[in-house]
Amino acid sequence: MLEMGIEPNKFIISSLLTACAHLAALVLGTQIHAYTVKRSYPLDVAAKNSLLTMYSCCGCIVEAVRVFDSIKARA
Repeated sequence: MLEMGIEPNKFIISSLLTACAHLAALVLGTQIHAYTVKRSYPLDVAAKNSLLTMYSCCGCIVEAVRVFDSIKARA
């Protein structure tokens, strides 16, 4: 997508992180997270939940807790 000049939106990022969680693809999920941080891309609650799920499914509990603590609006 990026090579074609298409910027991912919050729905695409959330879907990619969910797919990484289901595949236990920690490296790819971490790269997506780094992309959002580098671009200062604001993540909504759904995207942060996907990020939380990805880290917890991949066994990175410290990172999962860090993401959980960053969620301001918990439903």
